Amino acid sequence: MPTDTNQMKYNKTHHKYLLDLEFLRNTYGLDFVLKYGSSTKATNKMLQISTRIYNYIYNHKQRSKRFWEWYLAFNDDVREVIQETLVQQCIFEYESDASDLQHIIGINFLNGIKISENDLKGSRGIALEAENTLRNYKDGMLLYAGKQIYLPEDSVFDYTEYDY
Repeated sequence: MPTDTNQMKYNKTHHKYLLDLEFLRNTYGLDFVLKYGSSTKATNKMLQISTRIYNYIYNHKQRSKRFWEWYLAFNDDVREVIQETLVQQCIFEYESDASDLQHIIGINFLNGIKISENDLKGSRGIALEAENTLRNYKDGMLLYAGKQIYLPEDSVFDYTEYDY
């Protein structure tokens, strides 16, 4: 069973950890409820941030997403890495609104100059420290994109059976 703490809780619907809003406010001074105007919007922002980090990890994997969902949910060592990565991403997002930049079209209508899509949507969506935290876990295992033939197929990991 994934472990919930005062710092983060596991969301079984989305199969990822979400940071606790009170933890962020009390520990880092990041008040997402105040910034976004409601607890619901702040919680949605936590889901968006977690989704960004989890997808970043999954994008480095060739197969077996369910294995990696299971691994990220149950492995005690990686749970600490996920928490630190999510904190770094929250700080980055809180201070820069990076995800908001990715929703603009990048055209200055006054002069017609266009910002390249790569500049708008490139790696700026992931905090450098978040990426480095993932890269430093077990010699880059979370961001390793090569073949990992020892991984079981997705059908082996059943959400109901393993309760995640």
